[in-house]
Order: sequence, then C-alpha cells, then structure tokens
Amino acid sequence: MMKKAFMILIVLWLGRHAQADILKDFDSLGGNDVLMNRAKVLGPDKEVQVVQNRVVDKRWRHEFSGGYANVVGGDSFLNTQMLSLDYHLHISPRWAVGLTYFSAFNQLAEEGRFLIDDNRIVPDLDQPEAGYEAVLNYAPIYGKVNLFGAGVAQFDVYGLLSFGNIQLSSGDTQTYSWGAGLGLWLSQHLSTRVEIRQRFYQAQRFGGASDIDTTNVGVSFGYLL
Repeated sequence: MMKKAFMILIVLWLGRHAQADILKDFDSLGGNDVLMNRAKVLGPDKEVQVVQNRVVDKRWRHEFSGGYANVVGGDSFLNTQMLSLDYHLHISPRWAVGLTYFSAFNQLAEEGRFLIDDNRIVPDLDQPEAGYEAVLNYAPIYGKVNLFGAGVAQFDVYGLLSFGNIQLSSGDTQTYSWGAGLGLWLSQHLSTRVEIRQRFYQAQRFGGASDIDTTNVGVSFGYLL
C-alpha cells in the first residue's frame, strides 16, 4: 500500500505543475518562427509547416514520467506486468542518465493454473516484486513527424543500458538490461516513450539458481522541467 500511495502522490504532484504549461506550448513544435513567417509572405495562400532544427532543447533538463510494461518470456507459469516511476537528466540532446523504480504485479499463467487444478502440483516460482536501477540513454537518431496535420512532434530513437537491483520472492538480486526506445516530444514539456528491454537476473529454484531472461515492452508519459 505504501508503494502505491507513493506513486500516486508523485503523479498528482507532476500533474499539478504541468497543467499550466500544457495548453501554452502544446502546438509549439512546428518549426522556426522566422522561417515560417518568411514562407507565409512568399505564399500567403498556402499552408506552410517548417521542419528544421531541434525545437525542444533537452540540454540539462529534468524529465519525470510514469510507465507501464508487459513482461514477455521468463517463467512460463507466470504473467507479470510492471508500473514504474522514472527520472531522466538530459545532459545533452543525445545523452541522458536516469533512475527507475518499478513495482511488479504477478498472476499465474494458464500453464500454472493447470498444474495446480489438474495435477495438484505447485509451480516452482520466484516472482519479481519490485526493483530500482540506473539507466544510461544515447540517442543517435533525431527527427520530426507531422501528426495528422495537427502539429509537428520531435522524436529521438535511442539505445539504453541499465543496472540495478530487483526484489524477488526469495530476496534481492542484481539485474541488468539493454534495449531501445522511441521518445516523442509532443511539446516543450510533454513527452511519451515506447521502449523494449531485455532484462536479465537470477531466480532461486529448489534445484539452485536459474538464469531469467525477459522482454519488457513498455510505454510511459512524462513531463519536462
């Protein structure tokens, strides 16, 4: 209950500070205003959108976000989903470092229920519960996209590495991951990300340690300060 209450308070705090800026700059990523005005003078009867340089300057900016991920692979007897709180410090347009806290929610998969209901066998599970990690992002690809003519959004394609600690039913153990993502900057303050990560850690079984390799597919929504 304390974990859920803490996550809810963070989300409410971010929402309160974000509300005043969202409407102000939601459609501010169309391009360079000077070039836009010159283009309109040359062709006043034409609708013009200029896509040129980065408009969202991420240098030394703080990004707070909340996310959801579905876990694929790992233990075939278990279905796992995760909620996360993320912080990123954007050092430059390409590099960012961050911290992530995640909380896991587990339920038996169909295979696990079959073992219990039909065979009276309890699966050997060491399920994830929560964890935290440090994250490094590098974004070599940048661009802009026109969102159905309603506005232009800036995006980055990035790779990531992370290292941290995960709490399992059996106790704490180290975890690391690598992956890639697409960050979409909807305005000067609003962001959304789609990520895929390969996460690795060791679970404890009756027969000893077992290497776990999972694929985490997630989406998050954030706010840039």
